[in-house]
Amino acid sequence: MYMGSQEMVQVLKRDNRTIAQNLDKLIFYYGATDHWCPVQYYSDIKKDFPSGNIQLCGRGFRHAFVLDAGREVATMVAEWLRGDLSGL
Repeated sequence: MYMGSQEMVQVLKRDNRTIAQNLDKLIFYYGATDHWCPVQYYSDIKKDFPSGNIQLCGRGFRHAFVLDAGREVATMVAEWLRGDLSGL
């Protein structure tokens, strides 16, 4: 509860400048059914950064993915990292 309250107080808007400076290093993965982060947020950032790696989950992962989809998400992230490292 404390973490959530601090996020609501301190995180007031998206830092577009930092995102733009690091877009090639970032992957945004939005939940399609995440009540903490509406799909509209995905649509907004996709519109603002069309060349970014911005994805909407099509696998039904919930916000608390660690409870039932931790392995699947870890595999997905590992593949992203492998893909990035292969370009070095």
